Amino acid sequence: MDSYLFKGLEAAPDTLIVEGRHKPGSLTVASGVWISDAGSALLENGRHLLVPHEQFVWLCIESGTAVLQWNNITLNLSEADTCIIPAGAATASLTVETQAVCLWMAFEGPLASIVVRKMGALLHVPLKQKALPSQTYLAKQIVQVVVRHSNTGNATYQLQHLLYGMLASQW
Repeated sequence: MDSYLFKGLEAAPDTLIVEGRHKPGSLTVASGVWISDAGSALLENGRHLLVPHEQFVWLCIESGTAVLQWNNITLNLSEADTCIIPAGAATASLTVETQAVCLWMAFEGPLASIVVRKMGALLHVPLKQKALPSQTYLAKQIVQVVVRHSNTGNATYQLQHLLYGMLASQW
């Protein structure tokens, strides 16, 4: 399956990229925001083009370093750095010099922009922030749950709890 986040890369259990898609239940949709996709990747050196999305994507560098190019903005990201990639059709890439492990999740729903603002994001440009250890831990849990229950609604309530945990840890 083509990667949700990276153009030209495949996500599969036997690759260094794992991703999953969440099908939210009706109560989750009624809440106004949910995690639609999540994944992790071990990226080798090189330039990795990002797929544009209509969702906000929270990106965290778990280890290593990477340079995010988003339109004319450059962010040097290292271990525990995060940013939220704004929704829309911007040209973006992640350049890795040696190796980097990253985690990401996409937020969907009519309240997604409010949630990402509460997480300290700007809606029109990416802004570098530091992740708290609790946020990195929660992000790993979110990725595991989404991958394990990909394309189902089996973990919708668990994912909502993890999402609100992410939001609470930001404050």
